[in-house]
Amino acid sequence: MGKESGWRFARDRRKGGLRVGEANGLRWRHVHLGESPNDPGRRLVIEESVARGRYKGAPKSGRSREVPLSRRLRRVLRAWWIAEGQPAAEARVLPGFHPANYSHRHFALVMEDAKLTAQGYTPKNLRHTFGSWLCSMGIPVTDVDELLGHADGGITAARHYVKWIPRGYVTPPNLSDGELIVDLIERITESPQTNPTQAPATESDAIESA
Repeated sequence: MGKESGWRFARDRRKGGLRVGEANGLRWRHVHLGESPNDPGRRLVIEESVARGRYKGAPKSGRSREVPLSRRLRRVLRAWWIAEGQPAAEARVLPGFHPANYSHRHFALVMEDAKLTAQGYTPKNLRHTFGSWLCSMGIPVTDVDELLGHADGGITAARHYVKWIPRGYVTPPNLSDGELIVDLIERITESPQTNPTQAPATESDAIESA
């Protein structure tokens, strides 16, 4: 259960658009679960990056940022924290995590199960998925840029995601009670045939009580 929760977090980091090094650099003091799945203050603080197993300092942008914590990612992190025996605040969320092993073993198996091996996707594509899905729902590219932590004021986000920006004005989705912008991804992954710009009629059954 514990190891599986760790792998799930590494995979589900796309729900926050984190870089692999940023996910690897998280300590438990960076994780703010909030009082409940509906707490608007739930978030991740991104201020460290670990690449190739070595501490590299600040994130790629050179500055820290806060990323809203989706309900799904909150659930995975909460389960991981409990499974690990409620680690101290300074402990790494993913101790001993090796990006190469994750990419060549776990991620490769996920791609194989999804019959996507031939496309040559890498874990970085999870971050691109996060940005492109939000842009396709009408979220301003400047907001997506801020979530992704780019350092060039929207230039990178615009270059990568311009093809996903709808033609003409699209009204951004309405958020339901307790929903954050990153929770919009669930509207696509859980109900791909529905209109993601419509707020769900009922709260997701997946939300656990705190």
